[in-house]
Amino acid sequence: RSIVYMNKATKAQHVALVKGDVTSDEGPVLVRVHAMNLFSDALGEKLPGRGGEIENAMRMIAAEGRGVLVLIREPLSVQMALSKKHAGQTVEAPTGELRDYGVGAQILIDLGIKEMILLTNTKKNLVGVGGFALRIVGQRPIPTTGEES
Repeated sequence: RSIVYMNKATKAQHVALVKGDVTSDEGPVLVRVHAMNLFSDALGEKLPGRGGEIENAMRMIAAEGRGVLVLIREPLSVQMALSKKHAGQTVEAPTGELRDYGVGAQILIDLGIKEMILLTNTKKNLVGVGGFALRIVGQRPIPTTGEES
């Protein structure tokens, strides 16, 4: 199932791809919140650690039988800055355009997620997620292109 959300402040549209019943009490739900990058995700530019994450997260969710992939759209200026940063260029953050992790949390709440296992390749401590009544109970790495799925 595909659900489109619109950020009323930025007019950006975000997409949640949902497989199975994610509101049941069967335990934590596999979740991937992915900040879309036009260059790496759609055009195939190779950024470090970003090869095939969306496809492999979808495979992991399919194998589990239920889960959510949230695709967050970044403004184009942010995408270009991130692409330059990954290429080793020095860039300044675009004025007024900061990544909003709260959008992903709000989408997960709307979908009825309470406990989740994050599909991620970073070991970030997501401070403040508890303030959204979400609980992260684990993390699983996502194979990237060149690794086995």
